[in-house]
Amino acid sequence: MQTNENMTILERANTAFMTEQSETTNTAVSFLNDLISLNRDIIKVYETAVERLEKENNVRLLNNYAQQHERFVAELSNLVVRFGGEPSSSGSGSGLAKQAWVTLKAAVTDGDGSVLVEIVPDSEKVLMAYSATMAQDIPEEARELLRRHLTDARLAHKKLSAMSVAYSN
Repeated sequence: MQTNENMTILERANTAFMTEQSETTNTAVSFLNDLISLNRDIIKVYETAVERLEKENNVRLLNNYAQQHERFVAELSNLVVRFGGEPSSSGSGSGLAKQAWVTLKAAVTDGDGSVLVEIVPDSEKVLMAYSATMAQDIPEEARELLRRHLTDARLAHKKLSAMSVAYSN
Protein backbone atom coordinates (compact mmCIF):
# COMPACT_ATOMS: atom_id res chain seq x y z
CA MET A 1 0.00 0.00 0.00
CA GLN A 2 2.77 2.41 0.86
CA THR A 3 4.42 1.74 -2.52
CA ASN A 4 1.26 2.77 -4.38
CA GLU A 5 1.03 5.95 -2.30
CA ASN A 6 4.67 6.72 -3.06
CA MET A 7 4.07 6.16 -6.76
CA THR A 8 1.13 8.52 -6.66
CA ILE A 9 3.19 11.17 -4.92
CA LEU A 10 6.02 10.69 -7.40
CA GLU A 11 3.65 10.84 -10.34
CA ARG A 12 2.07 14.03 -9.02
CA ALA A 13 5.46 15.59 -8.40
CA ASN A 14 6.58 14.63 -11.89
CA THR A 15 3.40 16.07 -13.43
CA ALA A 16 3.83 19.31 -11.48
CA PHE A 17 7.49 19.50 -12.55
CA MET A 18 6.61 18.87 -16.21
CA THR A 19 3.85 21.50 -16.10
CA GLU A 20 6.24 24.04 -14.58
CA GLN A 21 8.88 23.22 -17.19
CA SER A 22 6.31 23.56 -19.96
CA GLU A 23 5.18 26.98 -18.71
CA THR A 24 8.81 28.14 -18.48
CA THR A 25 9.47 26.89 -21.99
CA ASN A 26 6.33 28.58 -23.38
CA THR A 27 7.35 31.83 -21.73
CA ALA A 28 10.85 31.46 -23.14
CA VAL A 29 9.48 30.88 -26.66
CA SER A 30 7.50 34.10 -26.42
CA PHE A 31 10.52 36.12 -25.27
CA LEU A 32 12.81 34.47 -27.81
CA ASN A 33 10.37 35.29 -30.60
CA ASP A 34 10.36 38.92 -29.47
CA LEU A 35 14.15 38.91 -29.76
CA ILE A 36 13.95 37.30 -33.21
CA SER A 37 11.64 40.10 -34.36
CA LEU A 38 13.89 42.76 -32.86
CA ASN A 39 16.96 41.24 -34.52
CA ARG A 40 15.13 41.19 -37.86
CA ASP A 41 14.32 44.88 -37.37
CA ILE A 42 17.91 45.87 -36.69
CA ILE A 43 19.13 43.85 -39.67
CA LYS A 44 16.87 45.96 -41.88
CA VAL A 45 18.09 49.17 -40.23
CA TYR A 46 21.72 48.16 -40.83
CA GLU A 47 20.97 47.24 -44.43
CA THR A 48 19.26 50.59 -44.99
CA ALA A 49 22.15 52.43 -43.35
CA VAL A 50 24.70 50.59 -45.50
CA GLU A 51 22.98 51.92 -48.62
CA ARG A 52 23.52 55.47 -47.32
CA LEU A 53 27.11 55.20 -46.09
CA GLU A 54 30.04 56.61 -48.02
CA LYS A 55 33.07 55.09 -46.33
CA GLU A 56 33.85 51.49 -47.21
CA ASN A 57 35.08 50.62 -43.71
CA ASN A 58 31.73 51.75 -42.26
CA VAL A 59 29.86 49.74 -44.89
CA ARG A 60 31.91 46.67 -44.04
CA LEU A 61 31.35 47.14 -40.31
CA LEU A 62 27.56 47.46 -40.59
CA ASN A 63 27.41 44.52 -43.01
CA ASN A 64 29.27 42.50 -40.37
CA TYR A 65 26.79 43.60 -37.70
CA ALA A 66 23.86 42.68 -39.95
CA GLN A 67 25.41 39.23 -40.44
CA GLN A 68 25.91 38.94 -36.69
CA HIS A 69 22.20 39.58 -36.12
CA GLU A 70 21.30 37.12 -38.88
CA ARG A 71 23.29 34.54 -36.91
CA PHE A 72 21.38 35.58 -33.77
CA VAL A 73 18.08 35.03 -35.61
CA ALA A 74 19.18 31.58 -36.78
CA GLU A 75 20.35 30.51 -33.32
CA LEU A 76 17.26 31.89 -31.59
CA SER A 77 15.00 30.23 -34.19
CA ASN A 78 16.70 26.88 -33.65
CA LEU A 79 16.17 27.20 -29.92
CA VAL A 80 12.50 28.11 -30.35
CA VAL A 81 12.04 24.97 -32.47
CA ARG A 82 13.85 22.84 -29.86
CA PHE A 83 11.47 24.23 -27.26
CA GLY A 84 8.52 23.18 -29.43
CA GLY A 85 7.60 26.62 -30.72
CA GLU A 86 7.29 28.30 -34.09
CA PRO A 87 9.96 30.96 -34.73
CA SER A 88 8.85 34.45 -35.63
CA SER A 89 9.26 35.05 -39.34
CA SER A 90 9.01 38.83 -39.39
CA GLY A 91 10.16 41.95 -37.64
CA SER A 92 8.08 43.89 -35.17
CA GLY A 93 7.11 46.56 -37.65
CA SER A 94 8.94 49.34 -35.83
CA GLY A 95 11.94 48.58 -38.02
CA LEU A 96 10.10 49.88 -41.07
CA ALA A 97 9.61 53.30 -39.51
CA LYS A 98 13.26 53.39 -38.49
CA GLN A 99 14.38 52.45 -42.01
CA ALA A 100 12.36 55.35 -43.39
CA TRP A 101 13.87 57.72 -40.82
CA VAL A 102 17.45 56.61 -41.59
CA THR A 103 16.76 57.12 -45.32
CA LEU A 104 15.29 60.57 -44.75
CA LYS A 105 18.05 61.64 -42.36
CA ALA A 106 20.74 60.53 -44.83
CA ALA A 107 19.00 62.38 -47.66
CA VAL A 108 19.02 65.73 -45.86
CA THR A 109 22.42 65.54 -44.17
CA ASP A 110 25.93 64.84 -45.36
CA GLY A 111 28.30 62.10 -44.35
CA ASP A 112 28.30 58.84 -42.50
CA GLY A 113 28.07 60.47 -39.08
CA SER A 114 24.38 61.32 -39.31
CA VAL A 115 23.53 57.76 -40.33
CA LEU A 116 25.62 56.23 -37.55
CA VAL A 117 24.07 58.55 -34.97
CA GLU A 118 20.63 57.30 -35.98
CA ILE A 119 21.40 53.61 -35.50
CA VAL A 120 22.99 53.84 -32.05
CA PRO A 121 19.57 53.96 -30.29
CA ASP A 122 18.57 50.77 -32.11
CA SER A 123 21.72 49.09 -30.87
CA GLU A 124 20.81 50.26 -27.36
CA LYS A 125 17.29 48.86 -27.77
CA VAL A 126 18.76 45.43 -28.56
CA LEU A 127 20.85 45.54 -25.38
CA MET A 128 17.86 46.49 -23.27
CA ALA A 129 15.66 43.75 -24.77
CA TYR A 130 18.30 41.06 -24.21
CA SER A 131 18.88 42.26 -20.64
CA ALA A 132 15.15 42.26 -19.91
CA THR A 133 14.80 38.75 -21.29
CA MET A 134 17.73 37.54 -19.19
CA ALA A 135 15.82 38.73 -16.10
CA GLN A 136 12.93 36.37 -16.91
CA ASP A 137 12.41 32.79 -15.82
CA ILE A 138 13.86 31.05 -18.88
CA PRO A 139 15.68 27.73 -19.30
CA GLU A 140 19.43 27.76 -18.76
CA GLU A 141 20.03 26.76 -22.38
CA ALA A 142 18.31 29.96 -23.52
CA ARG A 143 20.08 32.04 -20.89
CA GLU A 144 23.49 30.81 -22.10
CA LEU A 145 22.70 31.68 -25.72
CA LEU A 146 21.46 35.13 -24.70
CA ARG A 147 24.65 35.73 -22.70
CA ARG A 148 26.74 35.12 -25.81
CA HIS A 149 24.51 37.31 -27.96
CA LEU A 150 24.54 40.05 -25.35
CA THR A 151 28.34 40.02 -25.19
CA ASP A 152 28.57 40.42 -28.98
CA ALA A 153 25.83 43.07 -29.05
CA ARG A 154 27.55 45.08 -26.30
CA LEU A 155 30.79 45.13 -28.29
CA ALA A 156 28.93 46.29 -31.40
CA HIS A 157 27.07 48.97 -29.44
CA LYS A 158 30.29 50.22 -27.87
CA LYS A 159 31.93 50.50 -31.30
CA LEU A 160 28.90 52.22 -32.88
CA SER A 161 28.63 54.65 -29.96
CA ALA A 162 32.32 55.54 -30.20
CA MET A 163 32.04 56.08 -33.95
CA SER A 164 28.94 58.18 -33.50
CA VAL A 165 30.74 60.42 -30.99
CA ALA A 166 33.81 60.66 -33.23
CA TYR A 167 31.68 61.79 -36.18
CA SER A 168 29.85 64.29 -33.98
CA ASN A 169 33.09 66.05 -32.99
